[in-house]
Amino acid sequence: TRAYPKGAAFSQIVGVVNTYDNSGIQGIELSLDSLLTGTNGKKKYLRTRKNKTIKSFIENPSHGEDIRLTLDADLQSEAYDILAKTVDYHNANSGSMVVIEPKSHEILAMSNYPSFDPNDRKNIVTGTLENKASTDLFEPGSTVKPIIVAAVLQSDNSIEDELINTSPGYIDYEGFITKDFKDYGTQNLSQIISNSSNVGMVKLCDKVEAEIIINGFYKMGFGKYMNEIFISTREGYLPPVNKLSKRDKVSLCYGYGLQTTLLELVSSYSILYSKGKSKPLSLVFSSASEEYEQIISPELSSKMEKMLTAVVDEGTGRRAKVKGIKISGKTGTVKKIGNLGYDEQSLNALFVGQASLGQKNLIVGVIIRDSQDNGNGGGDVA
Repeated sequence: TRAYPKGAAFSQIVGVVNTYDNSGIQGIELSLDSLLTGTNGKKKYLRTRKNKTIKSFIENPSHGEDIRLTLDADLQSEAYDILAKTVDYHNANSGSMVVIEPKSHEILAMSNYPSFDPNDRKNIVTGTLENKASTDLFEPGSTVKPIIVAAVLQSDNSIEDELINTSPGYIDYEGFITKDFKDYGTQNLSQIISNSSNVGMVKLCDKVEAEIIINGFYKMGFGKYMNEIFISTREGYLPPVNKLSKRDKVSLCYGYGLQTTLLELVSSYSILYSKGKSKPLSLVFSSASEEYEQIISPELSSKMEKMLTAVVDEGTGRRAKVKGIKISGKTGTVKKIGNLGYDEQSLNALFVGQASLGQKNLIVGVIIRDSQDNGNGGGDVA
């Protein structure tokens, strides 16, 4: 039999078994079913032709293995409760949150709301079974601006002190108008990220080769399938370099024209916050790889963290401040595609960043989908 004491907060990760032979059909229950499943014991009889039992003996059952997840039960439950309150307050469609520990790259929480109660299957609502944090694809918007700035600086650090004129607050590029929230004037790279200037990113990426941008995304983890965490995931989408127009190229730099999942996005930020090292995330203990790849230099990683701190101190992420804790990160507000193109009323609100207290660090990614009340942007909602 199965009992799920943690209920809806854990169900999309733990998964469920079917009701007739306890075979896993979703989540960890499915992916590690062969390890979890034991073999039944047997009682065997030696009988005469007249069916008289001479003797009997028992073959003991072989129990399945225990599977220990990296999830922190308190953080997972807290994340679920926060998402539930946030989705309700903003009258949103759904929300997801991922929390990882940057040194170990262990997933401490991966939560979605709404979810389902595996103890009450009769009342499961369609669409709640999916672990959207790892399978729901979306355009990441402004959350990729630090990723691209890091990739460009890794390729050519001579532009580090470059100043870019973003006046008058919009730009006509290849016949398409790109706007900022307001006219930010002349900005350095840190200010472009802090103010989330689309115009600044267009002008920066206009001079960068498409290969550098696509390769930068790929090296930072976009478009790669995560097979190390043993649950359903989807790899993000990166367009082929040879299919990119100039307009497509600069659109990528403020997060349109590619797709990712929240888990993939948080994983890419873990490189920025881990001295430039890429290491697979883990959800199951003893499965983590100790190997890593140096993607950007430790010096550049530190510079990017300072830029992300400025976003919270003085930029679009000011609502993320927590007294006594160092917070850094990046907001994103992304129009979703509808039947007639991008819908101004249907938005994904995003925030990805790090909280630091002493030697303890947590990287947190949040997406709130289709907020209808009390704000709708990344800086307001996520």
